[in-house]
Amino acid sequence: MRNKKIISHSLFIFTVLCICLSIVKIYGINNGNTIEEKMDAIIKKYDVQGVSYAIIENGQVKSVRNHGYANVEQNKKVDDNTAFKIASISKTITAYAVMQLVDQKVLDLDASVEQYIKNWRFPESNYDWHKVTIRTLLAHTAGVTDSSEYGYTEPLPSVAEALVQKSITLKREPGTAFEYSSFSGYAILQLVIENVTGERFEDYMCHHVFLL
Repeated sequence: MRNKKIISHSLFIFTVLCICLSIVKIYGINNGNTIEEKMDAIIKKYDVQGVSYAIIENGQVKSVRNHGYANVEQNKKVDDNTAFKIASISKTITAYAVMQLVDQKVLDLDASVEQYIKNWRFPESNYDWHKVTIRTLLAHTAGVTDSSEYGYTEPLPSVAEALVQKSITLKREPGTAFEYSSFSGYAILQLVIENVTGERFEDYMCHHVFLL
């Protein structure tokens, strides 16, 4: 759980930093002389409830700043240990892990995803699951139904259990159209990673991507 919080926190910091620096560049927000002062001005301008960011210079963390509240009702302020929901930022990191396995010849981008998954039954559909490939899942062209982004209660379900709970199926011919998938497509990719490596998704990410 601690590793998950570290991963979530680190990814969110990185993302917020990129977004805010882009805003500085695009809109020319120039209150203050340092990057920190410019960032603080952006946060104040948009009245952000809670945020944490880091400034990295020459590969070293120069400063970390926390602003606002993690929980307003409880008067709980954001600190270095506050965990943020990283949402779809996780797709980029998942895709990186998939491509690691492609480079290692463990996965084939154009092979049917069915051949990699043993612990989840592909639901019946009017379309052919065999045509769903790693490439189409990565590119949001697999034709898989999407799902809501509501969270889970403890204990957290496995990836396979989550797919069952979301009632995933095929809604169109794979590879024929782009439609952004909030959860379904990349959840299947997570399941592929688990099946071919024999590790839980979070463990694989820690050991081979984040090196924790």
